[in-house]
Amino acid sequence: MIRNQLQVSSNIDANAERLFTGILLDLEANDYSRVTEDLQKLRSEFAGIMVPVASHQQIEASLLADFLTQHLSETSPLLSETPVSDDTIVETAGFELWRLLLTNRTSPETLLSIGDRQWKDGEISTAKKCWRIARAETADFLPVQQRVAPNIFSDLIKREIVAAMLTGHFREATSKLQRLQNVSPDVAGRVGGEEGNLAELLKQQMQSLRQAPSEAFLRLDKLMPNESVRFSFEKQGWSVEMARGASQRKVVRPIIWNDFLLLHDANGLRALNKATGQSAWPVDENDDGFLFETTAERPESDQSLMAIARGALHEDTLYICTGHSGSANDGMLTPAEKSRVSAFNLQAEGRLDWTVAADSLPGFGPDRQLLFTGSPVIVQDQLLLPVRSLSPGSQLQIACLNQADGSVRWIRDIAANLQVPDARAASFDDHIIRSEGCLLWLIDGETLCCIHERTGQVQWISGIDPASRITSPGFSGERSCFASEGVVYCATRNGVAAFDLYSGSLLWEQFLAEPPQNVLGLNDGLLVLSTPGLMALDCFTGRVEWKLSAPKLSSNFNRAELIGRTVLWPRSSEIWTLDVQTGRLIQRDQYQKLTGQQAHGLMLSGKTLYIDGGDRFSAIEVNTSRLQGPR
Repeated sequence: MIRNQLQVSSNIDANAERLFTGILLDLEANDYSRVTEDLQKLRSEFAGIMVPVASHQQIEASLLADFLTQHLSETSPLLSETPVSDDTIVETAGFELWRLLLTNRTSPETLLSIGDRQWKDGEISTAKKCWRIARAETADFLPVQQRVAPNIFSDLIKREIVAAMLTGHFREATSKLQRLQNVSPDVAGRVGGEEGNLAELLKQQMQSLRQAPSEAFLRLDKLMPNESVRFSFEKQGWSVEMARGASQRKVVRPIIWNDFLLLHDANGLRALNKATGQSAWPVDENDDGFLFETTAERPESDQSLMAIARGALHEDTLYICTGHSGSANDGMLTPAEKSRVSAFNLQAEGRLDWTVAADSLPGFGPDRQLLFTGSPVIVQDQLLLPVRSLSPGSQLQIACLNQADGSVRWIRDIAANLQVPDARAASFDDHIIRSEGCLLWLIDGETLCCIHERTGQVQWISGIDPASRITSPGFSGERSCFASEGVVYCATRNGVAAFDLYSGSLLWEQFLAEPPQNVLGLNDGLLVLSTPGLMALDCFTGRVEWKLSAPKLSSNFNRAELIGRTVLWPRSSEIWTLDVQTGRLIQRDQYQKLTGQQAHGLMLSGKTLYIDGGDRFSAIEVNTSRLQGPR
């Protein structure tokens, strides 16, 4: 097996190939000290280089070194690693737990017992994480002998099913129960003091729990998954004009800080009082409260996303990216159009603390016009940003800046062998999310990249053959990914795909006639998507559970919001409220007749519904109530 793994992996580049060949020769000569040295070189010198392990998947070279170390340690004690204590496992993020399993520094049995202890202590999330990751080591590139035994698998999935039932997630419990019946149909066990067929006992337990009142379930979320939200309009609080500019097909979402609302449009970013809509920090009576303003005149032919603030709020500082995010027709940017990231001190009435232009990043030639193409991601005291170039055949980078002053800590090349579209002919909206110590970047709707958030090293790449060229630029990445319970759900160009967070393995893929636009989120086993209409998929299989078509809607300008078990869906003249589990229409409000405006996007905050109406932005006071839904 080791020989096969080395031979499959020997096509990284010439230097790596020589290193792999050397390891293979040293193994044949039983020279384990040399093997140890070469594996260390593999970890250090080839960090970030991707190694193919399956037709659709790659993994970082240093992880392969860990993988080989684990198998060789059975032969040579020189390669064995120090076991990890229980306390270390509990404190470790999810992705690092998977690393521990991969290197055999812990076992599924150990994680099972640690999860049990955490459950008894009330640490439900940690318990579920331990059980899930112990079961997740059945990744397809691991040898059979390293996968969990059937009895351990049954014990792990039984715990996950019980946890789902006790928290009111019955669809999730049902799907996992079906998997247990498919994999281990005859396994015996104990549930609730009774012994017998494990699947039958769990099914009986679920039927009993379904009759329990909502108070009987453990509350993990602010809204129980079996509750829907209904709201009624009270009155319109305020309404302000908006300049759409190049963002005319993008829904604007405000950022809320204390009693203020930060609103961006084609003119810039301004701070408004949440209660009145008035400028928060006017310098004089003619000041509209802009933290920054953009160029007044722009050619109509230039469709680039100019000065649409994509921001990240941390404590009292707002970090935003402004300027071009792509599609410069002549391939050149004027100083006013430069892509930059800035820090605004909100306690000091929006004072600019620092700003960094993308072109000033070190390590690039003077002719490289760089772009920040997504919102800053905050990880402790650092900002992480996706970077692209206007140069043909540009590569992708992650830049890490210091929050305090914008100084550059490091820049990592992301998948140097992945070809990307010419940035001069496309507009990009890269959306990077965090999950369990990783950054997840869906690149152009075709390739999912997992990056370690502290080091910037690429852990794995999945989705397409990295040698193939992406030929359909312009994919909107906003809210294109969603991660939960060790699974990453992606709205791709062809439909929806689900990947294992820890290995990058493709779990399922669903092709859709209508391309998905946004992943709204999960509710009790259902993945809710915004297309030109709405749809819900079973998150374990990808099967379509229900869908609503809206052929007359513009493709990118009506965006729904998932709140608990409810979807609020703006439909220009109306706002629909839908039940997630059934797709049933709960209420239908004639928004345009009530307010004289349209609704393209919305955001509910407390008892205020903020509406993007195209040329106006409004705050509507509402009265919300929760409805008990059928389980």
